[in-house]
Amino acid sequence: GLAGFDVYRKVGSGAKTRWKQINLAMLAVHHPGNTAGSKYHFKDKAVKPRKTYHYKILVHYLDGHTAWTNPETVHIP
Repeated sequence: GLAGFDVYRKVGSGAKTRWKQINLAMLAVHHPGNTAGSKYHFKDKAVKPRKTYHYKILVHYLDGHTAWTNPETVHIP
């Protein structure tokens, strides 16, 4: 089951861009071990106009292992 997650962001693309964790501490799931029916929101307050951002989530499991989600791209007009 799931324990929580961390949100990572990078700006732009290319070899010099790096993923950076943008939440201060692991975001705990509402019901550890079960996320069915739960909704989660995270607002990135550091975005700027006319930039492209990439986000991915590092999922933490109760048994201690982690896994990455696929990245998502967001363009801010």
